[in-house]
Amino acid sequence: MKEIEFIYLNEFAYNVYEKPYPAKNSIPQWHKEMKPYLPSQQSPEGRKLIIRNKASNSTAKKCIPMLVAISSGYIIPLWCDVQVIKENNEHGIFWKVDSDVFQIHGNQGNVNIPSPEGYGNQVFKYISYLKIRTPKGYSVMVNQPHGHYDLPFFAFSAIIDSDKSMIDNSFPIRIKADFEGIVKKGTPIVQITPFKRDNWKSKYSWISHEQHAIEENKWFKSVLRNNYTERIWSKKEYK
Repeated sequence: MKEIEFIYLNEFAYNVYEKPYPAKNSIPQWHKEMKPYLPSQQSPEGRKLIIRNKASNSTAKKCIPMLVAISSGYIIPLWCDVQVIKENNEHGIFWKVDSDVFQIHGNQGNVNIPSPEGYGNQVFKYISYLKIRTPKGYSVMVNQPHGHYDLPFFAFSAIIDSDKSMIDNSFPIRIKADFEGIVKKGTPIVQITPFKRDNWKSKYSWISHEQHAIEENKWFKSVLRNNYTERIWSKKEYK
């Protein structure tokens, strides 16, 4: 098993800050509450597989690739409560703890980066006081936490060659344009997923409709449930 190391820049941060944790421990509530199957007359509670007209009543709860994205890697959480207030059409972030939690990102030259719809132009950075170290040949991808659609912050994506980088990691974010309120300690800020670096080149090909039908019937359609889980998925662990 490979090792990822989260190195704090001082003793205060090590002792006080919320530690990064496996993303599998932060599955969004909507996914937890989703039924695996659509309700039907045979199963009003949505717990039973029903096949009709060559289709099943499975929901996104059964989509392993989506769950893998949500649960892969690590979450870096907010380490204390903060209050977000909007005044004169600009956001401010405030806290009671002694250490800086957010800062304005540079000279705001980043406002030229297009904002996701519904988010303001101001760019803040979350001060993590962290270095991330991975084995030789491995980098980390930084993303908005997958599946967490209700967060007030939106994180910029990045790839860091964390086996060689000596800089501490602060994470740029934007705030929902109409958001004001308290953001609780432990709220996910970014998702960190380690991966092995490789060089790639693209190739293009095609298969016939007949060949595609053979492969689909031989593999996907021949199994009524858990085909991807049992025959395709390469499970990975993050601890």
